[in-house]
Amino acid sequence: MAEEVIQSIYDNPSKLAAFFGAKKNHKVLQNSGVQKPGIHKIRRWLQKQDDYSLQKPARRRFTRAKVVVSDINEQWDVDLADMQSLSKENGARYLLVAIDIFSRFARVYPLKNKTGKEVAKGLEQMFQSAQPKKIRSDAGSEFKNAYVKNLFKSRNIYHHIALNEVKANYIERLNKTLKVLIWRFLARKRTKRYTDILPKLVESYNSTPHRSINNVAPKDVNENNSADIWAYMYLKPRKQSKQSALKSLKNTINKAKTLYRYKIGQLVRLSHQRKPFTRVYNEQWTYEVFKISRRFQMQSIPLYRVVDLLGEEVLGNWYQAEIQPIDRHENALWEIQKVLKTRMINNKTQCLVKWTGYSDKFNSWVDKSEVKNL
Repeated sequence: MAEEVIQSIYDNPSKLAAFFGAKKNHKVLQNSGVQKPGIHKIRRWLQKQDDYSLQKPARRRFTRAKVVVSDINEQWDVDLADMQSLSKENGARYLLVAIDIFSRFARVYPLKNKTGKEVAKGLEQMFQSAQPKKIRSDAGSEFKNAYVKNLFKSRNIYHHIALNEVKANYIERLNKTLKVLIWRFLARKRTKRYTDILPKLVESYNSTPHRSINNVAPKDVNENNSADIWAYMYLKPRKQSKQSALKSLKNTINKAKTLYRYKIGQLVRLSHQRKPFTRVYNEQWTYEVFKISRRFQMQSIPLYRVVDLLGEEVLGNWYQAEIQPIDRHENALWEIQKVLKTRMINNKTQCLVKWTGYSDKFNSWVDKSEVKNL
């Protein structure tokens, strides 16, 4: 009965709150004098609806674990800045950009292309002045190739690939700052050539006091002041009123009580903001369903690991905002993209089907009697 009431509103485009979320539907029901079903039942019903869970807006901003480093050149973030629009005047299509996370010291090297060989050459040039213990990059092929892999191996550098949407956030901010400086110069000088002055722009950036490291310039960070800078970055007290401090303490206690929102074994969809999974209807969440395999904390932030429905682990840790629980009962229908071929087994016709939103490894044989046209 409750599900019929919810469906009568949700499925009817002429009704208020049709195809909206739980809060809107609950409010419409209350305003019409219907007190039941409650909002929790509405949420559970919506978790069973593919169209709702696939198109539910995905959060982009939420608390993430911080990268904590202890010294200069412990970790660099690297990325490519796309400068193809100015390649004719400068002979460089990309800029290889690196930033030391501790000192915020920047290094930039122009590249003719983004082949592995060219990127490895640029990195080798950067390593002439300094070398990090670890390097973090995105999962682009420019960093995942034999040339770069061999370079890191020969220099005993650990390569970490950032799989989440925010990627290496320090390098993203540096890229933005660098491009702003370049375009301001070009607009000021009425030119399209920047490579001649690029070293000066980078030197200017490294000589400018940086707020995040206690207003010290990146080039001035050294062994003598590194301990003070580390304390400023990770131990600096926040100014809070007594009321604000009490509120923060209360929130911390409440969070500890409800740290994990989802259970191991729970079925979930993953955010498309995070990773380019196969899309079907321009959905915000994966059509493919996954299962939570593990949960743990990092800096008091809950994180999850997931596996696909064949038990294969999906790389990366997932924040709560990047997963969405769904409800799949035993009689739930799974959408078929197409029937690949048929066969006869024991006088029964079977179909080899490709499932919508799933890779070919999930293709499977099902009895034709179980295939329904909707």
